[in-house]
Amino acid sequence: MLVAEDGFEVRCRARANWRVRLVALGDDETEPMLGTVEERLAATWELTLQAWAIAGLPLPTYERHQAPVRMGRLGDESS
Repeated sequence: MLVAEDGFEVRCRARANWRVRLVALGDDETEPMLGTVEERLAATWELTLQAWAIAGLPLPTYERHQAPVRMGRLGDESS
């Protein structure tokens, strides 16, 4: 049994209903993407909201140009 810790148990139950598919890196997709571009974009937003909720964090309120980012090159360990 899971111990409730800041909604942990509730979040675990919510994740139990997620639809996921494991695909090996480099494998061709066997099924075409479902939905229109607009529907996939809407689903991405919904997943974003769920991810922040699962993390127990508030949705950021800063403007996009103020978003904290760090740029670097692939393989560059300092970034």
